[in-house]
Amino acid sequence: MMQTRCWLKELGVILHPFRPEKLDKFTFPTTSFDWIGFHINAVELLVTVQEEKRGKYVEFAREVLQSDRAGTLSAKALSRLAGRFCFVTVVLRIGRLYLRAIYDALSDCGAVKKWTAGFRRFDPIVKLSEHARIDIEWWVEALESTPTLRIYRTLGDKCCLFAPELVEHPTIIDRIPESLFLTFTGDAWSGKGWGVTTNDNETRFAGGFTFINGEQSSSNLRELALTLEFLTKYAHVARGKLLLYRTDNMTTRHYLNFGAGRNSLLSFYGRKIALQCAKLGCTLVAEHLRGKYNVVADMLSRLALNATNSDPLPHRFLLKRPRLALWARLRMTPTVDMLAANFGSSAALPRFVTIREDAFRWSDESLYQEISWWFPSNDLALPLLKKKIAPMMTLAEQQRPACIMLVPRYKSKHAYLYARFHRVAKLKKSGLLFGVMEKDGSFTNLPRSDIGMWVLATLPLEKLQLRQTHLASKGSAVPKS
Repeated sequence: MMQTRCWLKELGVILHPFRPEKLDKFTFPTTSFDWIGFHINAVELLVTVQEEKRGKYVEFAREVLQSDRAGTLSAKALSRLAGRFCFVTVVLRIGRLYLRAIYDALSDCGAVKKWTAGFRRFDPIVKLSEHARIDIEWWVEALESTPTLRIYRTLGDKCCLFAPELVEHPTIIDRIPESLFLTFTGDAWSGKGWGVTTNDNETRFAGGFTFINGEQSSSNLRELALTLEFLTKYAHVARGKLLLYRTDNMTTRHYLNFGAGRNSLLSFYGRKIALQCAKLGCTLVAEHLRGKYNVVADMLSRLALNATNSDPLPHRFLLKRPRLALWARLRMTPTVDMLAANFGSSAALPRFVTIREDAFRWSDESLYQEISWWFPSNDLALPLLKKKIAPMMTLAEQQRPACIMLVPRYKSKHAYLYARFHRVAKLKKSGLLFGVMEKDGSFTNLPRSDIGMWVLATLPLEKLQLRQTHLASKGSAVPKS
C-alpha cells in the first residue's frame, strides 16, 4: 500500500492530502485475494489453500512418513502434522475422517494424557499404524491435487456452503441454480457393468467395470465402484458441481457421505471417491431412494446395456394431433404428464415432472389427486410397470391412482405384465405418431411407427371417466401445462 501511495504521488495524485495517515480508507478492487493461508477467488466463488502452504504441508507429511520408517517419529511432530491437516479441512471437509488414525496414534503413546496433565515437554517416539500411514498418504495425494471449496450462490443471490453435514436436508438443493448441481442415479449389474442417468435431457452413461471384477464383487462394492467409474470417466460432467446421488443402497449412502466404515475394502473405495471429488472440486452427497422408486437406475443396467429393449430415441414425444385424438377417444384429459421433458412435451427423459421433481417419488396419495399420463421409453417400460405401477393394482379401485400408460405392443415379451392392467385404447403402427426435439430447439416428426402402441390404465375406461368427473368437482383435475 505504501509503495502504491508513492507511485501515485509521483504521478501527482495524493491520497488524503489533508490527512495522509488515513490510508485504511482505501481498498483496491480485486477478483481474488489471500487470507490467513487461503486463496479466495471472488469471481468463481472458490476457496483453495495457498500453493506455498500446500507445498510445505506435503513436504512435512513426507518427512513424517520417513521418520516413522526410521523409527524416529516424535509425538510433537505428528501433532504438528495433525494440526496442519486440520487447518486444511476448512477446504477439504471430508479430510476430517482421515485424522482419526493419527489422533489414535497420539493417544496410544500416552502423549495426549500427559499433555492434558501439564507435561508439555513429554515427547515420546510414536509408531504409526498401517491405517495411519494410508491416511497420511491420502492427505499427500489430496493436497497435491489442489483441493477446492466451492461457495454456492443461491437463487436468492445469497452464498452458502453445501457441506456433507447437510445430507439430512437435501432440499437446500432447491435454492441452487440448475447449472451448479447434478442429480444422478445409477445401478451396477455384475454381468453387464454399470449405468448412470443424470438430470440432463438425454444424458446416460454406461460402461464395464475397470476397478473391480463385477462378477465376483458384492452389490455394495459394485455400487461404490459405479460412482468411482462415473467420476473418473466423465470427470468433465461432475467438475465443480454439487452432486446429489440417489441410491437404494444404504451401505453405499454411508460410504459416499462419510468416506469410511467398518469394512476395509469399502473404506478403500470410499477414500478413492473422496479423493476424486477433491480433485474435481465437487461436493458429493448421497440420498437414500427406496427400491420401489429406483426405477430408472435398474433400467439402465438390466435393460439398456444388454440391448433387449434398447431405444435409440428415448426422448421422443407423442405428437399433438394423435395425442388430442386419443384424449377425444377416451373422452377425458390427463392432468399431469409424469415424464415431461424440460420443454413441456411428453417425453421419456428426464425422469422428472420438472428437473427438480422426481416423478417416481410421487406417493400413491399424491397420484390419486391426478389423472397421470406416462409415456416411458422402450427400455424404461418394463421397470416402470413392474416396480411403480403394478403394485397399485393390489389396491381397491376406490383407492387406486388413475394412471394411463402408452407402451409398445409386444405379442409375447411383456404380455404377462400387460395383462395386469386394463387396455383402454391402441394406436396403429402405420400412423405418424412421434417427434423429437433437436438441439437447436426445433421439432422434427419421426417416420411412421413400425410397431403399434397400447394404452394401458390402472382403471377401466368408465372408472377413469368417473374419477376425472369426481376430481373436477373438487377442483383437482385441472390439466397442467
